[in-house]
Amino acid sequence: MAVTLSQTVAVDVFGSTGAFADSGSITVAPDATVLFGTGSVPGTSIDVDLAAPLISKGHAKIYASGKSLYCTAFLADQGGGQPYVGLNIVKKTKQKGD
Repeated sequence: MAVTLSQTVAVDVFGSTGAFADSGSITVAPDATVLFGTGSVPGTSIDVDLAAPLISKGHAKIYASGKSLYCTAFLADQGGGQPYVGLNIVKKTKQKGD
């Protein structure tokens, strides 16, 4: 079933103690791709800069106004020295692949 309506997607970022760090949102067209980031990375264009302070540990929550949303997550080195590292996505209480 094709998605025909835009939806609003938001991300909240939290530090290692669980304290709220920042958030951002954007309206996403059907079949579009957007990138949220906490800072710029060479060779990558961020659509929503969360402008969060430096976070070495923490978590994020992803919200959407619709049910048809596909997410991936990764870490990237702002200095461009490290390769991208994929992260697990958890839906409610199930981790991707469960």
